[in-house]
Amino acid sequence: AETGYLYFGDVGPDTKLKASDGELMSFDEINQVRKPGYYGWPYFLGNNEVFGKYDYATGELGPGKDPSKPMNESPNNTGLRELPPARPAMIWYGKTNSKYFPLVGNGGASAMAGPVYYSKHFKDAPYKLSDYYDGKLFIYEWIRGWIMAVSFDEAGNFKEMEPFLDHWKFDAPVDMQFAPDGAIYMLEYGTNWFSKNTNARLIRIEYAEGNRKPVASIAVDKQYGAAPLTVSLSASGSMDHDEGDKLSFSWLADGDNYEGATASHTFTKPGIYDVELTVSDNHGGKGTSSTRIYVGNTPPEVHIRTTSNRSFYWDGVAFDYAVEARDNEDSVSVGDVALAFGYIPHGKDAALVLSGGQDPNSLRYLKGQQLIANLDCKSCHSIDKESVGPTYQAVAVRYAGKPGVENLLIDKIIKGGSGNWGERAMSPHPELAEGDAREMVRYILSLGQQRQKLPPEGCLLLDAHRDRDTDGVYLLSARYTDQGANGIPPLNGHDHILLRNPLVQAEDFDAGNVSIATVTTAFMSYVYGIRNGSYILFRGVDLAHVRHIGYRAQASGAGGTVELHLDSIGGPVVSRLEIPAGNFSGAESGWKEMVGSVDESPGKHDLYFVFVNGEAGDKALFSIDWLKFYNR
Repeated sequence: AETGYLYFGDVGPDTKLKASDGELMSFDEINQVRKPGYYGWPYFLGNNEVFGKYDYATGELGPGKDPSKPMNESPNNTGLRELPPARPAMIWYGKTNSKYFPLVGNGGASAMAGPVYYSKHFKDAPYKLSDYYDGKLFIYEWIRGWIMAVSFDEAGNFKEMEPFLDHWKFDAPVDMQFAPDGAIYMLEYGTNWFSKNTNARLIRIEYAEGNRKPVASIAVDKQYGAAPLTVSLSASGSMDHDEGDKLSFSWLADGDNYEGATASHTFTKPGIYDVELTVSDNHGGKGTSSTRIYVGNTPPEVHIRTTSNRSFYWDGVAFDYAVEARDNEDSVSVGDVALAFGYIPHGKDAALVLSGGQDPNSLRYLKGQQLIANLDCKSCHSIDKESVGPTYQAVAVRYAGKPGVENLLIDKIIKGGSGNWGERAMSPHPELAEGDAREMVRYILSLGQQRQKLPPEGCLLLDAHRDRDTDGVYLLSARYTDQGANGIPPLNGHDHILLRNPLVQAEDFDAGNVSIATVTTAFMSYVYGIRNGSYILFRGVDLAHVRHIGYRAQASGAGGTVELHLDSIGGPVVSRLEIPAGNFSGAESGWKEMVGSVDESPGKHDLYFVFVNGEAGDKALFSIDWLKFYNR
């Protein structure tokens, strides 16, 4: 039978007082109530740790109450003077790592108690949990985003806890319930307090044994556009984890039904439409997915025009540009297009800038931005939306240019604080390294910096790179947001140009049928195993102004010809270079740059470097370390 016990989470205070073991007493609690009793607040917290009595007249902290016989001596007390013995919390933890409950983690906290699972209530439920969870309490964390399953001993006392669905980070779980069919419903508040969070949602979690339901996935060729809008639908990303299951596909779009893995539907009127896909297997399992189609607003078109090369930068060569923008529903001025330009020392970080619509210059603060995203900061702060704490932009404005502000804010992040932005205290982060806190502060302060606006047409100097810096890239991005139309929210249009160093490592090819050797002692990799008909492919390379290509090659075989074909392995040849035979091997010797001319071939192409020697049979021809594109 059920125990009749009540479990509740109790969110604790932010305090600088220390418990008997030296940990700050900012404890959140999970309590077990077996009978009426006194559970400590405001005299005790955690494992009956005692709050001292503060004398407001002298400012001194005196002894606290006795948890075995607490006395309520308040002049406003109208109830019991001698309270029942205080009951300690079942689970308690503060802002730092807990020595008693290490799985709970650290940072801000808001403890919550969920339901206890009893198998007998779900005997025939299709999504009931395994009997392993029978009698376990589920607790969860609003700020830290985890769920724990708590086990008890035969006497009903805490035994242990373990993560539940620990591969999943929940966005501020605020309520958890079991449905009659055994599924779990979890309500997620979302990232920011008192905000219209786009990630606030009600999710359903189903546990399945035996036949697993198919996973439905929808791909569309267009999600936005003017009416009439014809959309191609595909279920190609759908799958079934049970090998051999036969799948069927059903679509519902604007009241019309379709069958098959693909479908097409025309939306004739402006509006927001749900498209639903149901994937069924031959054992009765069904998976569903939905997406929305927005009809009535066409994404704006933004283009960056240039006569310069769109793939590479060269020393001493400027980059000209002109921005064009158009929108079917709005009148667009190119002056409204947001332009950003900068040098990114680690070229692979460009993807982060583009995905977030950031200024390339912000990449110097990337580490601080990532630290903030991975800590508990977002539970109280955001860049520009009000929450219980100030926005990062407001912090940047308040402290802009003030001497010593960097160290001041580092101290606040690590030690916590209060009183600067209202009464709510800021959680401390004592485990955070000072260097990491400094990166966070620099990122926050950078949000208040004013950057010069680029004109819609101009010429840019490419002078931020260094001679030996081959990993960095220049990024010019253009972005425009329209006004929305026909009840459809505003849409973005964007374009970008990414300029990389003209020296390209051969092993970075996009496709090919060669091998890659890595010599760690020489800090190099190169392409080998090149035979007659082998190739390497680099996609989307602009050959405008490219006059020659250099190859750092090693004569390590029968020799042969490098042919550069455009857009297919049998496409037109625009460059040839003979590489001699030789018997060099390894990474130590025999490497030499050889240069071949390139026919004028402006525009972006897929470059197929095909290696040819019809008389070599199956012998290796040579090895290649890198390629370099020259503009003269």
